[in-house]
Amino acid sequence: MDRDTVLVQLVTSSSSLETGLNYLHIFFASLFFTVSNIRIPSRRLELGVI
Repeated sequence: MDRDTVLVQLVTSSSSLETGLNYLHIFFASLFFTVSNIRIPSRRLELGVI
C-alpha cells in the first residue's frame, strides 16, 4: 500500500476531521525533520570530501 492511501484511510477513519489534520501535521513535521536531518550530514560529508 502507498503511504498516501494509508494517510487517507487514517484520516477518513478518524473520529473527527480535526484529529486527522493534527495527525497529518505531526506526520509532515516529523517527515520534514527526518529529511533535513538526513540532508545536513550528507552535505557535511560532501564538503569534507571536497
